[in-house]
Amino acid sequence: MADRPPRTRARLAAFAVAASLFGVGIAAVVAEVLVRGITDETPRFLELVELMSADQVVFRPSEDPELLYEIAPNVSISIGLDQAVLAPEETLYADDPRVIRTNSLGFRDEERTEARTDAFRVLCFGGSNTYGAAVSNENTWPAQLQRELRARVGPAVEVWNLGHDGYNTRQKVRQTRVALERWSPDLLVFQTFNLGPRIMLPTTPEQCPRWALPEHQGPLGGLYREYLLGAPPPGPLQPLFRHSKAWRLAALHANRSLAAQQEPRTRRRPINRRAEEVATELLSGLIQDVDDRVPVVVFIPPAGGNPGHVVDSKPRVVDLRKDAWADLEAIPDLQMLHPGRHAYRWYAEHLAQALVDAECVGRPGVTPPCRLERARPDGD
Repeated sequence: MADRPPRTRARLAAFAVAASLFGVGIAAVVAEVLVRGITDETPRFLELVELMSADQVVFRPSEDPELLYEIAPNVSISIGLDQAVLAPEETLYADDPRVIRTNSLGFRDEERTEARTDAFRVLCFGGSNTYGAAVSNENTWPAQLQRELRARVGPAVEVWNLGHDGYNTRQKVRQTRVALERWSPDLLVFQTFNLGPRIMLPTTPEQCPRWALPEHQGPLGGLYREYLLGAPPPGPLQPLFRHSKAWRLAALHANRSLAAQQEPRTRRRPINRRAEEVATELLSGLIQDVDDRVPVVVFIPPAGGNPGHVVDSKPRVVDLRKDAWADLEAIPDLQMLHPGRHAYRWYAEHLAQALVDAECVGRPGVTPPCRLERARPDGD
């Protein structure tokens, strides 16, 4: 009989815990039922997402939930400076008008064939700096790189411009995976700059693409995971978050309140950090999978940074930031994010020479030695 009171206390404690959990469960069910009639979840979420604003007529939503948007094929337009989304100092060096032509494959490039040719095939991936936000097609750095490489090694070289305004590392890696399957490249040039979560095209809640909705989050958590602080990581809680409208609305409310109280840069720091962790994993995986048969070269232009995921992935790298200082007086826009044609020619000349000197360009179908140094932390 002496041990009966402790047992009684333990049973009461267990009962209290069970009752509390039951009460929480009932409250959660009631909350879920009550919020099912709320229909403004999508517009609340879209207020938190960063949108792509430049050259919108050139882009369309993508069926690929990793890319989010893509260049529309067979577009030919001329855009004046009054319609350009550029910094005031960039307009001084921009083409006016800019002629934008996209090919049947959906790239801002000359017409290309998917089948292998007798040319060494270089594919360039990047954001607005590669896309060429301030110049016409023939003045982008990939187009000029093709001319510079042909002048150095002969005509059997083709350089594709797969740059997309606004693309970050996650989207570039997805592009690269698709390109490896479809177009048999000999060399991949990967331009860095854009950090943080993926951006999307402007859309109305009624026209919101399915991959922006909570039920289409995907294995990495989708846009909800990228933009909402408090959204669970991939794991057992993610399906519950995907199916619980009450939880999602609570997270949206908390994030909207936080956004109203903080400067955008402060709020985005943890979001950017989380996005870069994903970028590190994806880029590292790509390099491990393909670098022995198709060299991956990370190109850091004068305006670029050296993101942590580049250092951690340890790719071959061409870093032109230090080289730019000597030529800034002659080419003032060299360190701008969206420079003009002369700066891009400088890019092409220096990048072409670096690739040729390191034996990164060779015969089609033969993996070149590509003796470029691997990325190192700044200051090493």
